[in-house]
Amino acid sequence: GFYTNGAGCETFPLVVNTVDTKLIGAGPAVTVIDAQQSNRVLACDNMGSLRLEGLAFQNGYLVDTHGGGLYLSSTLVTITNCWFLNNRIYRNSGTAVKCGGGLYVSGGGLSAYDSLFVSNRIVWSGAYTENSRGGAIYANAAITTLDGCTFRRNNVEVKHYECYGGALCLYGGSADIINCVFQTNYVGPTSLGSFLPYGGALFGSGVSPLTISGCSFAGNYNNDGLLAGVLYLTGGALARNVFDRNGAAGKHGDIYVASGAVAMTNNLVIRGYTHGIYVAGGALTIVNGTMAANTNWGLYNNAGAVTARNCIAWGNLSGGMTNIATVTYSCSQEIQTGDGNTTNDPMFADNLYFHLRSRSGTYTDGFFDGGAWGS
Repeated sequence: GFYTNGAGCETFPLVVNTVDTKLIGAGPAVTVIDAQQSNRVLACDNMGSLRLEGLAFQNGYLVDTHGGGLYLSSTLVTITNCWFLNNRIYRNSGTAVKCGGGLYVSGGGLSAYDSLFVSNRIVWSGAYTENSRGGAIYANAAITTLDGCTFRRNNVEVKHYECYGGALCLYGGSADIINCVFQTNYVGPTSLGSFLPYGGALFGSGVSPLTISGCSFAGNYNNDGLLAGVLYLTGGALARNVFDRNGAAGKHGDIYVASGAVAMTNNLVIRGYTHGIYVAGGALTIVNGTMAANTNWGLYNNAGAVTARNCIAWGNLSGGMTNIATVTYSCSQEIQTGDGNTTNDPMFADNLYFHLRSRSGTYTDGFFDGGAWGS
């Protein structure tokens, strides 16, 4: 059914006041909960567990507070096959931090499976607004699992100062992000150069462990600021992800390593509109990585400690890798000191998937899967 506000209908927000509640619909295209911009859609505080399945939550709306769509505190929340559409926080004034255009999660846990987050946002209109985080999801000190979810056209905008996480903003806790798709999410604009937007798709700070695997990032960007990053990281492990056509000209890195220890294995960073990877601090270890056809450097180290092994950095406009302490068994556009390095053309089979030719054939029509071997 279609549940909305008005005479004889629902009063928003819906408040969960029973421990271990289950709300199960017939599917998000059929069971729709629409606040019609009257308030947030749902709130749940310290109710043990909450299960949401087969539902659409849309058109939540609040001014200068947390959780435009859902407010979830100190509860173990499981979400399966749900849609979160066009929920937002409207920033009119004030300097206090406001978070979670779609979902605000504080403590407890969030496990979301096969769900869709589209056009959730934090927007500004007042003369002086600042400090906004998490267009689709903000999670603080929570155990977060996202598996098979899609994030599209979520964003955070402020007039001044902090602007973090177009789709996701994660502070503390732990997070496991698996097989998710991030498309055309962004942060910005701000008007002060000393406080910049970070994490067009994802901002992660103090999250341990943070793992991102099997995900696709495409067309995410930062709309203002020089030190941005489509992914902003203070630690984490990334494996078998594809970063394609992210960033914006003049910004610093599709992947921005701010601090901590970051490990990257089998990642593809291609066709970005800035540096593929920018290391501002911390330690990055990258193995079996390909950084190709980016507008600036493939891998740029500013002030971190970087180790690269068995990597390819080729066809980037500014260069392959620069200021890297340890490089071994890698192919780069310029000579790198270390065992097994080469400047020979890697001979990509194509400029779409950037697979290598081999004597046994070439993998086509897919990045890590979905393709086939051909001669």
